[in-house]
Amino acid sequence: MGDGTLTKLMGWFKDKGGVVVAFSGGLDSTLVAAVAKRALGKRAIAVTVKTEFISKREGEEAASVARSLGIRHRVVDLQLPDSVRNNPPDRCYICKKHIMGSLKRLACEIGFDTVVDGTNYDDLGSDRPGLSALQEERIKSPLAELKIGKAQIRELSKALGLDYTKPANPCLATRFPSGHRITGDDVETVAAAEDFIRKMGFRVVRVRVYDRSAKIEVRRENIPEILKGKRLERITSELKRLGFENVTLDPDGYRTDSMDR
Repeated sequence: MGDGTLTKLMGWFKDKGGVVVAFSGGLDSTLVAAVAKRALGKRAIAVTVKTEFISKREGEEAASVARSLGIRHRVVDLQLPDSVRNNPPDRCYICKKHIMGSLKRLACEIGFDTVVDGTNYDDLGSDRPGLSALQEERIKSPLAELKIGKAQIRELSKALGLDYTKPANPCLATRFPSGHRITGDDVETVAAAEDFIRKMGFRVVRVRVYDRSAKIEVRRENIPEILKGKRLERITSELKRLGFENVTLDPDGYRTDSMDR
């Protein structure tokens, strides 16, 4: 699969005059950026849009990954509409619409003709309001167009020497319930809490916020590990130091839709 799929993905870029890659540094956008760089060289640029929902660590990590790929990289600061901070049900659509609009303007300024993102084929079967924004803004998604899903992405990433084990890490706004007004301090607090838990060996972790309470989610098979020794006690102490009044561990484990339940 690998060589043939990689050839198709390389070929997808060949007729493009210049490509702006919406770049988060995650698994999907990293693969897209790596292949764009191989196919187009200096006619490919990775752009990370910095909003209040992006932590400092995420921005630094994206820059580090871009350097490792050898692709040109730019960070664009974007002020989102005030209404988005209230975390409305259509937040993802509004946010994606503004982000992609800013990337299109940048592409026009530098004379590039295409903006691409890392949406993959598996994403098309999920409930993602942001997909409508991509269609409206005419953003190209080569992985989705070529029917490349998550399993193939990991295989291609491994073949190219990229980090193919990186877990998904969606926007930090997903840690808050709809209607919660999100501040920059909220984002950095959640990022710090999750980073602390990751450093204890749990790669997949979410800290869901309910008022001043934090609910920790790790993979269900990792729950016995987090309960060993004084790990949970240490985590609870750190999260309270960060400002949470109550800290609990979700016995059902990590679920992508837990904030919707």
